[in-house]
Amino acid sequence: MPVEIYLTKENLISQKLIQLIKEKSEKALKLLKIPKKEVSITLTNNSYIQKLNKEYLNRDYPTNILSFPFTKEGISVSNILGEIIISVEKAQQEAQAY
Repeated sequence: MPVEIYLTKENLISQKLIQLIKEKSEKALKLLKIPKKEVSITLTNNSYIQKLNKEYLNRDYPTNILSFPFTKEGISVSNILGEIIISVEKAQQEAQAY
């Protein structure tokens, strides 16, 4: 399965929206001609993404998205392309602001 979606808390978004994200992500992989790679998408809140942002980037604040490519010197080292972590809470705040 090319795209796996995980929730850190239940009811962050609807199942319908989760399915749409999965479908669009899989379509993007096909359009980029990398359909055999896997991507992990984690949907979370500000608290969890702030913890990751501080741990990995030494930035003590929430952000809308973090991404972690699974490559070594630009070369993919596994079937997994990478991981994307999205703060649904921050994305909703930014959507309202913009």
